[in-house]
Amino acid sequence: MRIRVFGNLWISSLVVLLVAFGCVVTPAMAAAADDASVRGSVIDPLGAVVVGAKVELLRDGAVVTQSVTDAQGRYAFDGLTGGWYVLAASADGFERVQGAPLLLKGGVQAAVPLMLQVGTLRQDIVVTASASSVSAAQVGAPVTVLDRQALERLGSTELLDPLRTVPGVAVVQAGQRGGLTSLFVRGGSSNFNKVLIDGIAANEMGGAVDFSNMSTSGIERVEVLRAANSVAYGSDAMTGVVDITTRRGTTRLPEGTLSADGGNLGTAHTDLSVGGVASDLNYFVSYSRLQSDNSVPNAEYRNNTLSTRVGARVGRHTDVSGTVRWFDSSAGSPNATNYYGIADDSTSDATSSFATVTARSQWTDRWQSTIRVGVADIENRFDNPTPTGTASDSSPFANYLGQTVTITGANGYTVTGRAILDYCCTFPSPYVASTDRRQLFGQTNYQISASLNLAGGVRFENEHGETGPAFPGEASRNNYGGFLEGGGAIGSRVFGNGGIGVDHNAVFGVAATPRVSVAAYLRTPSASRALGDTKVTFNAGKGIKAPSLDQQLSSVYALLVATNPAAVVVDPIGAERSRTVDVGVEQGLAHGRGRVRVAYFDNEFSNLIEYVGKGALAQLGVPTAAINTVQFGAYANAQSNSAKGIELSGEVVAGPFRMSASYAYLDAIVTASLSNGALFPSVNDKFPGIQIGQYSPLVGNRPFRRPTNSGSLVLGYEHHRLALSLAGYFFGKADESTY
Repeated sequence: MRIRVFGNLWISSLVVLLVAFGCVVTPAMAAAADDASVRGSVIDPLGAVVVGAKVELLRDGAVVTQSVTDAQGRYAFDGLTGGWYVLAASADGFERVQGAPLLLKGGVQAAVPLMLQVGTLRQDIVVTASASSVSAAQVGAPVTVLDRQALERLGSTELLDPLRTVPGVAVVQAGQRGGLTSLFVRGGSSNFNKVLIDGIAANEMGGAVDFSNMSTSGIERVEVLRAANSVAYGSDAMTGVVDITTRRGTTRLPEGTLSADGGNLGTAHTDLSVGGVASDLNYFVSYSRLQSDNSVPNAEYRNNTLSTRVGARVGRHTDVSGTVRWFDSSAGSPNATNYYGIADDSTSDATSSFATVTARSQWTDRWQSTIRVGVADIENRFDNPTPTGTASDSSPFANYLGQTVTITGANGYTVTGRAILDYCCTFPSPYVASTDRRQLFGQTNYQISASLNLAGGVRFENEHGETGPAFPGEASRNNYGGFLEGGGAIGSRVFGNGGIGVDHNAVFGVAATPRVSVAAYLRTPSASRALGDTKVTFNAGKGIKAPSLDQQLSSVYALLVATNPAAVVVDPIGAERSRTVDVGVEQGLAHGRGRVRVAYFDNEFSNLIEYVGKGALAQLGVPTAAINTVQFGAYANAQSNSAKGIELSGEVVAGPFRMSASYAYLDAIVTASLSNGALFPSVNDKFPGIQIGQYSPLVGNRPFRRPTNSGSLVLGYEHHRLALSLAGYFFGKADESTY
């Protein structure tokens, strides 16, 4: 509770500071005139200015005035009264573009660039591939954007389904709705991805994110980067970044929506939202509820999600916005009923809240800054009230077996028997894990010239985690870091950015991570050619990940310190590390209506943390006396993996029809391991001579739950008020734990 109060006071103090800053600074900087103005330039996706473009200024849907860009691609509207406006631009050979609602205030001159599109396929502005917002056309990193229109077209109530359309991403759900859902990006583990909700990290302390509880309600866009970027995001961005943004109100007349749908298995879903703009404020709030009984006993699922966003202009230069996203879910956990013939009586509950306050300031045409403070409270609870099944024997240490079943594996082998459903010995058996996070972030960007910009930032994070009661533990961490990044263009065909981040983590100390990205055009975009632009990309970077709370508290180092500090022969548990590289080619088609991509990636994961059993601890130099104090083993940086593969993707828009497709081939392998499963392979007596990794894969085999082949296909039709979509996802065979 102490940490929560501290976090709330932190946010309150920042809001007061920002308001005071606006009240004090604004009078000193206010212009003598009360008129507002807006100026900017019109550019194409590669940043070149567009001469002779028509720019319209709209208010309440009507054109107030219009202008034509000059020889430098610039436009200007002066002498305006304060209020909400919208800018639109068009030019021959480009699609008309309309910007987001813009609030103009008396005495304020706003700077708004407008980017035209070639053809009907949009080139989104992306934020995860570099420290500065930039057009996807100028980015060499692999990024996919799922905007609100894409989410609505798919009609999914949960975010896990749209994420399956992202190339190179495998979404694996254990069971049905509400079952643990993991995201694997290009062969990395599920905890190698940094997940952000309006800028605040949603990961558990050094851990992963369960996407089963992520509703699509209130989401404006989701951006998925499939590469390491610990430069801008610090720890956990080993193979990817998932950036989730909440909607904002955009209409002067409040816009409300109410939807309800349902189906079999007791499934029902409702979603209510309202948003708009009033005076200097914009606001949005949504609430959704999803429930389903699923198709097996003890599998009921309930999810409630609330999301809000409120924004306002403070002073002449600063926009302030606050967001809150909260969800509460409960699910039965029947376990793998096909393996046991009976459902377990366990349940799981999750409650999380994420809140941010962000201040973005445009000090000059070239200088911007961002300050963000965020709070995250994450709690997961698992309860197993009673043992389920039949006791294996009459002793107090008996395990509990399921029914006799016959199962057939993907390799065609068949076996009949009874599996352990519940282990002895204490019931009820609850487990609670929580993470409280307080985060402060600051960044500044400066445009040195039209072809060169610099960005730098700092971040501070206070984390507190607890587990128990079966395996109690608690720890706090103060982590901080910073980064410097530059980006620019060479001529009109080559674009690049690169930088370095340095982070200090309370557990592993200091780590530096570089990255570089380049996009080069062999052919530039054109709406007049059937065969459009040809873009070659290169991206390389390094990532780091902090240990989880369990890994920190149960590490080999912690074991030695607790038993005999003088006998410590290993370093403290360290950061897990990644090196990601990819090269690709993109080709525009059909006058800007289609696009295909092919990419090759090569990822290396080293210093990975794994559980090392008692039998292998001696190989790490752990004294026998210390080994004898643990029941099973301890965590150590002892594993490494590699992952190589190819991604293919494409999309096309033809009138009311839209299609997108993707395919990924993954060759992943465990290159080193000291786990008991790797050192002492198991052999099922029904299949003599076949070695398996019971708890972890064998060296030379594939990591668990990473399919070799995966892909998606989405078909859509939109005409006036009618919208139809059909989506399919496929995943090939994947190695899995026999546990």
